Amino acid sequence: FPSHDRQLGKRGLYPTISTKETADLVRDMMNLIMYADGKMDLFQISQKIGVSFSKLAQIAEDLIREEVLFEVKDYQ
Repeated sequence: FPSHDRQLGKRGLYPTISTKETADLVRDMMNLIMYADGKMDLFQISQKIGVSFSKLAQIAEDLIREEVLFEVKDYQ
């Protein structure tokens, strides 16, 4: 569970318009941040939260680009 504010709004990661789709995007983004603790890979997280791998991969790319998440190369 993230223990500090990730300042997602300042990084342009929060949508500016509130719709069902943007609410889903924010929920998926927050779930990814919460589960991205190195214990599961991206595919496992996608299964856990019920989001397609391709959608979650795009969210992860955005979060990595903005340095909210960092890629782990030596996943065990």
